[in-house]
Amino acid sequence: MQSGAVSMIHSLGKSAGIAQQYRAVLGDDGRSLEALKAVDLYRLFEAQAAVGAANPGTIPASPWLDDDLVPGTLADVHRAQAAPVPLLAGATRDEVRLFELMPGDILPTSWPALETLLHGQLGTERAQAILATYPRTTAGRRALAGDLTFVMPTRHFADRHAAHSPTWFYRFDYAHPIAGATHGLDLTLTWPMRGLRAALARGGRMTGRRAALGQRMTRHIAHFVRHGRPEAAWPAYDASQGQMMIFNLADRVETRPEAARWQAWAGHDVGVGLTD
Repeated sequence: MQSGAVSMIHSLGKSAGIAQQYRAVLGDDGRSLEALKAVDLYRLFEAQAAVGAANPGTIPASPWLDDDLVPGTLADVHRAQAAPVPLLAGATRDEVRLFELMPGDILPTSWPALETLLHGQLGTERAQAILATYPRTTAGRRALAGDLTFVMPTRHFADRHAAHSPTWFYRFDYAHPIAGATHGLDLTLTWPMRGLRAALARGGRMTGRRAALGQRMTRHIAHFVRHGRPEAAWPAYDASQGQMMIFNLADRVETRPEAARWQAWAGHDVGVGLTD
């Protein structure tokens, strides 16, 4: 599980509203399933852009809590036990930086948007406790935005999963010179990406310590796939100790990093698509 868990899902009401917006934008092209199947791909991209602009701070093409295949509320999802299988999960240190650099308001990144979500879904007392752990600086805002959207929901999922099944957690700290340790950067070191654009995306050529980092990560993932656990250097995770692998040019294991923030969230998640 990389960078994100169940909190990125939409409420049923939000999803229904987005579907209606697609229908309005597509007109006759959206009148039926058969009509949709015949729509030109570029027409769908145009509709996606229009609906995305009408829904700032969330990703319109998200799954939803339908109370059928999945439970109907985020609280019900948290109460449901996931499959009893080994889990390898983690996130990047500077997740939200990518969404600051990309055009469009894809995910919430401003103090007002983040505070509105916290207060609206967690209440004043919990929201204030969480906000108190982030300095009112650019770095603090980015940390809060990344934690709200990706980091804490993934970590909370690992907390719950580790109670019944083997779990390993990581944080990816290798930083791009412009984007930092942003969302998706870990993929540029573990996928076979070559050429100038790949080098620009990862922040340099795939050589030396950067290549060695990618190889270590790939070995851990491959070992997990084959044997149900990463290599021995990566200790198992449990919610009481919070041990995680920090991937960087030189890896290390940390116990309960960012403990104050983790404790303030106290297992609560906020969903950017859980407002109708």
